[in-house]
Amino acid sequence: DYETVSNPMSTMTSKSSYSQATKKNTDTYGEHQKKSSSPFAAIFLIAAVIIYIFADPISALIAPGFTPDKQHQVAALTRIIIFGQSILVIGCFFIGVLQSFQRFIVPAFAPVFYNLGIIFGIIVFSKNFGIAGVGFGVILGAVLHAAAHRAVLDRAAARMVRRERGGRRRRRALGLVPERHHRAG
Repeated sequence: DYETVSNPMSTMTSKSSYSQATKKNTDTYGEHQKKSSSPFAAIFLIAAVIIYIFADPISALIAPGFTPDKQHQVAALTRIIIFGQSILVIGCFFIGVLQSFQRFIVPAFAPVFYNLGIIFGIIVFSKNFGIAGVGFGVILGAVLHAAAHRAVLDRAAARMVRRERGGRRRRRALGLVPERHHRAG
């Protein structure tokens, strides 16, 4: 069942991403250094590639009573959905970064975008693509989910860069104060 697999996967991914994004290393000035991506995301992406490659034998194990055509259809749908889940992992990493910036509104509403993409796939895409249309809806929902986070993340990062530039100018200016005072005296 899709919901049984995707919801725990999303929860683990977002928690892992959040914990990685909030572990901040600081240098002597207290400035934040960027952390690399979550190790869980890398593990998931490796697993996704393996599942994508071996989708046919995995579907035969998962659905042994299906006809070969149906098993092939399960494998094709698995490949589509695993691609969407990979995009969702990226969106979940963005959630962790946004929460470290104290931004909570968009991460709270982004699952709505994900679900709307799936619903759109069921209503619109399935007319032309059959069951694969639902998988394309998963991809659309994951893209909307990640795009919503990315837009807010870009604004938060731009604000942080502006603050950092201003902070450097202030430190430079304060560093010159003793030198000017010394010349005047």
